[in-house]
Formats: sequence, structure tokens, C-alpha cells
Amino acid sequence: MTVKDTRAMVMAALALLSAFGCADLAPVGPELAGDGGVGERREPLVDGLSQTNSLTLNAVVWIAGCTGTLVAPDMVVTAGHCAGGMTPAWEDDAVVGTGTWRAASPITVKIGPDPDAPVVERTARWSMQAGNDDVMMWLLDEPVPASIATPLTVMTRDLYDHVTGSGSLQGETVILGGYGASVDGDDSGMFAYSTVGAFTGGVVGPNNVNHELFYPAAARLEGGDSGGSVFKYGSLPGGGGTYYLVGVHVAGVVNGTTGRFVAPWGEGGNDSNGNYHPNLSAFFDGEVTQSLRRNVFQPREGRDQWHPFFCISNEECQVGDFNGDGRDDIVAFTKGSSADVHVGLSYGWRTWSGLSSVNQPGRGFESGLWHGFFGPHAEQVGVMDFDGDGLDDIYTGTTFGLYVARTSCGDSDCSNNPPEDFGPESPFLITSSAICHPSNRTCITGDVTPFQRDEIVSIEAGTGDVTVYTVAGDMSSGFSISTLSVDTTPIDGWCLPPARCQLADYDGDTRDELLIFDNDSGGDVYVADTTLSCSGLVCSVTAFHAPVKLSDGLCYDLGGSHRRDCEAADVDGDGDEDDIVIFDRYYDRVHVAIGDSATHSLTTTYSWSTSVCPDGHDCRTGDFNGDGMDDIVGFSKISGEGPWGSVYVQTSTASF
Repeated sequence: MTVKDTRAMVMAALALLSAFGCADLAPVGPELAGDGGVGERREPLVDGLSQTNSLTLNAVVWIAGCTGTLVAPDMVVTAGHCAGGMTPAWEDDAVVGTGTWRAASPITVKIGPDPDAPVVERTARWSMQAGNDDVMMWLLDEPVPASIATPLTVMTRDLYDHVTGSGSLQGETVILGGYGASVDGDDSGMFAYSTVGAFTGGVVGPNNVNHELFYPAAARLEGGDSGGSVFKYGSLPGGGGTYYLVGVHVAGVVNGTTGRFVAPWGEGGNDSNGNYHPNLSAFFDGEVTQSLRRNVFQPREGRDQWHPFFCISNEECQVGDFNGDGRDDIVAFTKGSSADVHVGLSYGWRTWSGLSSVNQPGRGFESGLWHGFFGPHAEQVGVMDFDGDGLDDIYTGTTFGLYVARTSCGDSDCSNNPPEDFGPESPFLITSSAICHPSNRTCITGDVTPFQRDEIVSIEAGTGDVTVYTVAGDMSSGFSISTLSVDTTPIDGWCLPPARCQLADYDGDTRDELLIFDNDSGGDVYVADTTLSCSGLVCSVTAFHAPVKLSDGLCYDLGGSHRRDCEAADVDGDGDEDDIVIFDRYYDRVHVAIGDSATHSLTTTYSWSTSVCPDGHDCRTGDFNGDGMDDIVGFSKISGEGPWGSVYVQTSTASF
């Protein structure tokens, strides 16, 4: 964009704004009253903040050689043409006519009046563009602290009607902010803001698509002002006042009197050329913005949608390898009265409609109904390889005993057909003892012994006493279950709520150890190894060791979204499930603490991704692309949190 275009664009913005009148607003807000003036620049920084009006004016940021506006701690809006090297990702249904874009490389956002010495810097990788309107919103990798800048309030349609009384802003004074070079060449690229007079012309109104307007040449719009802020002080519906973002500069003529700007209250429609413009009021709306933050901007490096609708609402989502191909699959227990069981096999392509016609290796789940009426209502359900054939099966614990549904291939040994369901036969009643009673025992499964089939660790409510059960037998001779003779005294009581326990091969010896996340305010993580005793070629596990603390402050549940859910996984591909994946629900972050099983320690904790698994998503770990490194799967569980029922996967590259 040329300097000439930039100035014309801003002049257009100002003209539209002035054309909307609002009689009861002060010309400028309390922070800026008496300050500024045409082209006046801010004072230098003092103690990290500007001497004058820092929190409001710091919301006008330098972005990729243009100007942008902070509209949330982690979101910046600017002109769409300011983004170079963008790759379209996909269209999004949250706001019709919008699309998601990915930067070829992270862009830099600088906060503070001098881009050469910013107060803070942030990077952004993903953006959302509003169709044919030249406006784009960027998601920052990390939010800007409140001590640095106060985001401007976006004047969406509802706020526009409140401020104007459903009239217009014509005749009102506005403030312009941008990082354009000054006309005389001084302070090139430094931030400037101008308090300008009322707009004097232009066809304006809430339903105007083009937003053509006039503004005074004294605004001093220059190259670098593209995407800049048109803002104004106004009243809030609940009382008090705020600085509203009422426009984004998109086109103009330097020292001219006409131009174009994008108003966030636009209702959408076709312009005179027949081009559709989206509903900008919806694009900027707070609820939609939150949806975009969590679901559209959510994809990060390697993260993608692998299924459009799977495991919704109160359905229970779990992970297992049901076809033995070395890639983890997903399973949904619908519960309730129907109690269906659906499995999504991890295949090398995505084939459902509306997403992609291009095969993408390792990216997709193909789902189908694998069992009817299994684990209804409050029955406890889970995944385990109970027969040692390398294919995961499912179980349900009832008040009448433990039932298992075995993965079936149409023949007994799966040599001719791939797995297709959990068997034509009825579930096996393994025991009539309620070892996984829905209300008074909690069960977890894993391969504790050298028998190469999963055992059941049953934890008694109230006492936390642990009993380990092992399954023996096969299809021809039948199956039986017995108590494993192993000393559990060292771990008794450790898995009582709020603590959560998991079986994982912590040290890579092919036997699972017990991981304990105490989930209290201390956030401690422990591991309990097992003792293996051998006589000749026959070995058995004889006891659990006393738990050893790996770290503190990692995993806790303090109520509501103030929690960090954790899972042990092999994220770095070293063969040990000694890494801890941390889902931080409050900050919508995912971290990973890389483990060293030899020293029973956790080393560097890395920030894996932002907004990958927000509160309202059910998240698990598993190796979904078969590369030997565990990934993250997130199930979108809440309607209104974005594409409801979508399943996303974030793959690990072991390079955080």
C-alpha cells in the first residue's frame, strides 16, 4: 500500500465516523482531554511506560510495518492488506464469509510509542480475515499484560446503537492513531495520535457496506498508518465511559479528503460491485471472538481437525489402539439409555465432506458404530487389552460384575479381515464380583506384569486400598480373573480424590508403573515403581515401591477452571512415558515437562501450545500418527465453544 493510499484510507474512515452524530459525547475522553492535537506525538517512556496516557495509547500497536489495535489482551485488529506471506487455512462457519490464515513465519507486534525500543513485543502466527472487507484479526502467542496496555472496546452494533441512540456518529470528534512516517521526515515510524474535528460528509450508516467517508487533511495520515485506529470516548451501557474502536484505516489518499475505513458495526451485504461483505458486527462480537480464539485460532503447529463430530456432551471419550496398527484410535461411550460405542480409527487420510479432498497421511479418524448397549448410565467404562492379542478391548463395571467386549475382525485371529467391531457375541462376564463397582470402586488399567496383557487396578472408595486383578485364558478355553499376589501397601490411600492415578510405562521396561497426581494446592507428581522377581524364565511382580516425588506445583484442581489436568506420556519419543503433559485450563495453555526416568526427575518445562485444549474440551494423549511420539487429542464438548463435537489433534515434533 502506498503512502497516498494510506492517507486516503484514513480520511475515509474519519469521514464515516463524522457522519455519525452523537450529541451527548464529550469531544475526547478524560485521559486525552487537553492532550494531543493534530499530529502531536507522545512523550518518551518513563519507567517502562509512557508519560502520557500510556495504557490507552499503548493499545495502538506497530504490526508488520503497519498499525494495529489491541482489542483483547491477546488479539490485534489491523488492515488485511498489511499481512504478507499468508497461506489460507480454511473457511470458518462461525462467521459467514471469513477465513483463517497462517503466516509463513511469525509476525512481530510491538507495543510502545517507539518500535525501535518497544515496551514489550509479541508474535502472532494465525489470523482471521473478514471476507472482502480489508480487516484482519491476529491472535498473539502470549497476551499483553494489563500493566502495559488497556485494550480498546470494539464498538459492535449493539454498542453503536447505545452510543448513538440508533442514530449516527456524524459531526463527532475522533482520535486517530498510527505509526506512519511524519510529513517532514522527523521521528519516522514513531507513534502519533491526532485529535481531529468532525467528519463532514460521506454516505454513512449502520447498513452501509462501503463505508466511504471524508476527513480533514490535517489528520496527517502517512505510510505506515494502514490498519490504524479510529477511536472515541463514549458511555458504557452500565455507566461510566470507555475508549471505543470505531474504525480501522484501510485505504486513503495522502493529504486528500476521501477514503475508506472498516467499521465494526457493519451489518454485511453486497456492495455496488456485487461483492459480499460479511457481518462485521458479528466478526468483532465478543462471543464470536472468544469462539475464534478457542477454535479457529486454536490450531497451532501440527494441530488440525481430524473429525467433525464425535464424542459430544456427556459422552465419555477415551483412547486405545483397536486395530493394532501402532496408531492410537478414539472411542466414544454415549452412555444414557442407548449406550452405543463408536470407534474412530486413525487412518492416513480425511474423507468426510466439507474439509479436504486431498489425502493427508496420518491425519484423520474414520468412525463407526462398534457396539450397542454397553456401559449405560453410571456404569464405569474403560479400555484394556484383556486377552493379550495386541488389540485394545473395552470393559464396563456394573453392580453385577465386570463385562468385557472383545475387538473382533470377523474371524478369530484377525488374519484375513481388519477389526470392525467389538464382536458379534455378547460381552464376556469376566467376574460376578463388582471389582469396578460404579459407586464405590475406581478402576484403571495397564500392563503391570510381564504377561503382556492388561491388568485391572481397583481402588476402593473411602480407604484408597488397592487390589490388582489379572485375566487369564483365551477364546477357546474361556477367560477367568484372579487377584494378583502383589504387595500394594506402599500405594494404599494414595489414589483417593482429589488425587488421580494413571498406569504408564514410566521407565520403558514394558511394564507399567503408577503415576500419582495429587491435584491439591501443592500440585505434586509421584511415581511408584514395581519390584520384579524372577525364577529362571518365570517372572512376577511382587510389590509396589513407595511413591517418589517427581515435581511439585504441576497438577492441581482448585475448583472451576482453576486447574491443571495432567497425563504421563512419551512426548519426546525416547521410549519412556516419563513426560508430563499439563493442560492448563485457566490460561488455555498446554505445557510439557520432559522427564528423565533414570533419575526420577522432570527437566525443562516447555510451552507446547496456546489455546489447544481450552476449558470445555476433553483432552487425552496418544500416538495418533504412529511416529513413536505421543500427541494431544481434544474433543470439543460444549455447544457454543466453536465447532461442537469436533476432534482436534496436536502432533508432537519433540522440538518445543
